[in-house]
Amino acid sequence: MVYLVLYPSYLSDLNSLICPGFNGDWSNLPNLSPNTDISFTELLGFVGPIFGIFAVAWISLMVSSFFAWRAFKNLATESSVNLFSTAGIILLVGALLTVVFCLGLILMWIGVLLLAIAFFKIKAQSDLRCETHMS
Repeated sequence: MVYLVLYPSYLSDLNSLICPGFNGDWSNLPNLSPNTDISFTELLGFVGPIFGIFAVAWISLMVSSFFAWRAFKNLATESSVNLFSTAGIILLVGALLTVVFCLGLILMWIGVLLLAIAFFKIKAQSDLRCETHMS
């Protein structure tokens, strides 16, 4: 997406490839007829960088979710709330399945909801001390 923002004529060039009579006036676009003889190699110059950007974003998401999973696993053992570990695993699987767009994002959303529930299940340090002294 940064590529599209930093290279503003990118969409204009793509549009002039699809509609050869395009002169930069977006209001004139409905009056143009599309080019149906576009080769794959011409289109690859435009689609390739977009796929590259999404690939880098997906890999970054997988790496960050792996480290988040490790942190939540440690948090689960220290706080004795196993829901942190479950939420971390769901976040990791959701990041891996983000390629299947809806499934991965839905799993990540469920993982974040489980994280919120897990944070509310953590007992305060003073509550833990009182319970150990009472027994």
